[in-house]
Amino acid sequence: MGQGAPHIIFLPGMGFPAVGNFLSVATHPDMRGSTNVMIDFIGSGTSDYQPDFPATIDAHAECIEADLDHIGCGPCPVVGYSFGGSVAAALADMRPDLVSRMIIAEGNLTSGGGMASRHFASFTPEAFAATELDRILTKLREGAAQGNDFEAFIVAAYAHVDPIALHAMARALVNIPDGFMERFLELKIPRTYIYGANNHPDKTNIVSPDMPDPDRLAASGVHVATVPDVGHEMMLGNLDGFVEVLLAALIAP
Repeated sequence: MGQGAPHIIFLPGMGFPAVGNFLSVATHPDMRGSTNVMIDFIGSGTSDYQPDFPATIDAHAECIEADLDHIGCGPCPVVGYSFGGSVAAALADMRPDLVSRMIIAEGNLTSGGGMASRHFASFTPEAFAATELDRILTKLREGAAQGNDFEAFIVAAYAHVDPIALHAMARALVNIPDGFMERFLELKIPRTYIYGANNHPDKTNIVSPDMPDPDRLAASGVHVATVPDVGHEMMLGNLDGFVEVLLAALIAP
């Protein structure tokens, strides 16, 4: 991870701090030799909420675009987890000169959202901020107290996120525009889509916005990969497995 080493851009999940989401990946012994850049989205991590920020997927992608232009590191690989995967796809569509390859870990490619984002977006922003987020955190703390590491991580992340920003991220996933997946499939850069094995449509028989049909992806030249023995919590539940899949994706044709 020394100065002058190739850059890899990491974009976190909905409301997650980028360092919390990716530090274990970026500092993994097998990741030596790269400069790993972890970027927070507006209103989460150490990035302050901006009331006038439109908070669409494209608006978040424009922020990442500005960051990469400022750093001057493109084109480089972009790794997006969940919400970050959707932003990565939008970034590659609007600025393909900044993205040498794209690696998406269970990111939404069509509208509708996942279970959490649909639930969040079903409330008004005011109701979500006033009562629902606290109720969610209370329930997650119960799971964390019983040893659920992923729920413990979410509690730590959401305890510091701006509630209105988190709600807006959920709404952005639910309202992904028409044609978003088609534009992703038409991109000419190398692309990898990563599933947690427990969520793979071949196992669940469910295709959803964040679990697209792997055959459709493969037919458009997207490399499909799976992290064994985990679901959506793939970095936390199987760090070595995720890093192994990531390293293969970084050199896939």
